[in-house]
Amino acid sequence: MVDFARVDAMFGEDVLMTPRHAVWNCVECEEDFKKKNCFAGGKYCAFNANHPKLSGLATIREDLRSQYIYNKFYADPKTRQGYWNYMKEVEKRCYGD
Repeated sequence: MVDFARVDAMFGEDVLMTPRHAVWNCVECEEDFKKKNCFAGGKYCAFNANHPKLSGLATIREDLRSQYIYNKFYADPKTRQGYWNYMKEVEKRCYGD
């Protein structure tokens, strides 16, 4: 995240970064998998094999939260750093070893 924040700062207002979130449809998956890793009966699923303790459902919820914070703070140069601060904290708390 720190690398993206640095590049973003170099471009400033000339370039707006748009986050993307990896989800897929798996309505045919087993019910246990869908309960742990999906929303809407398997319509939106996520899974991270590198972090098996973090469920796909938790990942999707965090993606929604971070998208909200992006929408609220990123476009305004005065508040943009708030988005990056949040993402750094997520990286540390969720993926830091």
